[in-house]
Amino acid sequence: AELGVYKGHCGAMLSLYAEKYGRKMYLCDTFEGFPESQYEEDMGDGKKAAFKDVSLASAKAVVGDYSGNRWVVGAFPDSITEEMRDDRFAFVSIDCDIYEPIRAGLEFFFNAAVNGGPLTGGTGTFPAPAASFPGAGAGQAGAGLGLGTAGATLNFTNANGDLRAAFNAFASNNKVNI
Repeated sequence: AELGVYKGHCGAMLSLYAEKYGRKMYLCDTFEGFPESQYEEDMGDGKKAAFKDVSLASAKAVVGDYSGNRWVVGAFPDSITEEMRDDRFAFVSIDCDIYEPIRAGLEFFFNAAVNGGPLTGGTGTFPAPAASFPGAGAGQAGAGLGLGTAGATLNFTNANGDLRAAFNAFASNNKVNI
């Protein structure tokens, strides 16, 4: 799954792997920038205007028409579908730049990921201590999850740091969705 698709460049790569292994690929975004309901108190005008230069149609044109793609349109977590609730995930990318969808994405996907399934993503405003999420301690399933006042940084790959190998291993071995 990808939470924060923007123009679809990462989604295109994830969709390629989903198709290669016959898995579903969830692409979650508003496809029209940040929803006003999720604006943060100190959010400047520049950030409020960010990511409005995209549409669902333009993202679909970049990602492609693989029949396993599931386009989830709307503000996360309100946009979570029943199909998503029933699925498990081998790989999740969270990069949506604002607190609410990052927090909700971590909660939802952490509980829906296969054991050891990688979470990866960018940074965003996330003022919660690392202890707020299970598995955030070293040596546990969520090791490497950096949560603090500087933002959330998610970076899960295989032991060698090879993201491509992680995609292949989790998509092929776990028989679950991306």
